[in-house]
Amino acid sequence: MSFFISANRKVTFEIEITIHDLDNLPYISGLFFCKWKGKNLSGSTRRETVGKDHTVRWDHKLATNSTLIIGKDGYLQPNELTLTFRQVTNGIKNENIGQVAVNLSEFAGARSTQRKYLLNHSKVNSFLRITVSMKLIKGHVEYKVYVPCIKKV
Repeated sequence: MSFFISANRKVTFEIEITIHDLDNLPYISGLFFCKWKGKNLSGSTRRETVGKDHTVRWDHKLATNSTLIIGKDGYLQPNELTLTFRQVTNGIKNENIGQVAVNLSEFAGARSTQRKYLLNHSKVNSFLRITVSMKLIKGHVEYKVYVPCIKKV
């Protein structure tokens, strides 16, 4: 294993992520928020209530620069962003609703991509809708991206 990675195997992207909404919640009331954690990125959204259509809307934008590594096979190495959704109960306690792991390297090369994800580790079948936009700032354009198996929802 090499501890030093040559500069020609590093690419830097400007990443913009919009967390739109959490849809199909079985709740009619309550406060919900999203926490995220990733490489050089962490934070949370504001607390929002459930709408009449069983949806929590944030339209929260976050932006960062991230350096991804091109593997020896030419593919970008994974860069995971974990989004955890929580409900505020009794005013102080936060109950986990579910989480989604998004591999940001899958979005490289695409201008702006919107996707829906089903919550993992969840008792509810709710969908998260996000938009990811990645723009190459620095590095070689000669990389390959793993194409995920996307099922139509």
